[in-house]
Amino acid sequence: MAKLKEVIVSFGERFKVPVSISANSSGVSVNIGSFIPVRNISAPAGTLSVKLIIAVAAARLATGISSGWQTESIEIPFNEMEIPARILHFPVAANEGNIMV
Repeated sequence: MAKLKEVIVSFGERFKVPVSISANSSGVSVNIGSFIPVRNISAPAGTLSVKLIIAVAAARLATGISSGWQTESIEIPFNEMEIPARILHFPVAANEGNIMV
């Protein structure tokens, strides 16, 4: 049986789009800049679409008890059409004493 080659690539190496994150007591905002998929996403030949999944979670550091989580999924056609900038808001509070991922 053929052994699969393990390839480790960072998010920024695959998704070459400006992304910024801001957090406060009302939640976390993920700002994704506008981009053209075939220019800004590294994907294998024959790719028709890419699914971008972003998740935010928080827990009280002292107790490990969840303070909330949310996931957003965006289906991106892999073509030369510009995808406009967008802001995703996650109502997961960045309270003092929380750890967030």
